[in-house]
Amino acid sequence: MDWYCENIIQGNLDVEKVRETDLIIAFKHTKPFWEHHIVIVPKKHIESLAESEAADADLICEIMHVLHELASEFKAKWGGCHIETNVGTYQSTKHLHWYIHSGKRIRDQDGNLIELP
Repeated sequence: MDWYCENIIQGNLDVEKVRETDLIIAFKHTKPFWEHHIVIVPKKHIESLAESEAADADLICEIMHVLHELASEFKAKWGGCHIETNVGTYQSTKHLHWYIHSGKRIRDQDGNLIELP
């Protein structure tokens, strides 16, 4: 079982949810790398976008809808944002997830806090 299935989807870790539907959960990153950092995960286990199937079309559409809403909010509040997902060796957790983030970077690639001036 992966980290998202075990901790987020099963509710074993208390997170600050920003959206939840029958298909997805969007929450504030538990260890943010950016000032404003949200993670969107499907409740169904899919390893990555590359492993999604035609049967997942409604789920992918739901993710895009929530990303659209959050991107609009980020643009209104902070002027814009980055939206990303990873596949294969670029994934730290083998569960489809999307990041939406904005602001200053507060952690390096290894997760260490960056000392800001």
